[in-house]
Amino acid sequence: MNEYYYQINNFVFFIKANEQKLITLRIMPVMPSIFYINPPNNKIIQYTIQYLDDFFKQKFYPFKLDYLDIDINTLRGRIYLYLLNSSPGTKITYKTLATLNHSRAYRYIGNLMAKNPYVLIIPCHRVVSVNEKAINYQYGPQVKLHFQNIEKILDI
Repeated sequence: MNEYYYQINNFVFFIKANEQKLITLRIMPVMPSIFYINPPNNKIIQYTIQYLDDFFKQKFYPFKLDYLDIDINTLRGRIYLYLLNSSPGTKITYKTLATLNHSRAYRYIGNLMAKNPYVLIIPCHRVVSVNEKAINYQYGPQVKLHFQNIEKILDI
């Protein structure tokens, strides 16, 4: 298992991966006092760092599904897969996301977004409330708005 802290812009990302899958990508409040200078020789972590660099340069593409631990046969997996393949700059409501998956579990969708282990990769910042407010983001509404601005998500 490899772990790495990566700083870009004003964000510190914690990346954890094994040799086959990305385990988590989270935003950390501050850079830890002890961290590795060079990323480990791990293709998943190196790909994730490149993905983050590209996101902040406004180069958008779906993350490789093979690198994620997502079971697409579950409701959770179908929701994450839909968001993974959604177009940058788009938004969707919790309610619509549930309806597309033949579910009325709007709160479940909200909980999935709150527990998203792959920040930016599964772009839960594109999911908004029914009144299209950018609220309820695990890292705060300002971070959600920042990511939406990078993608040029307007009218929020």
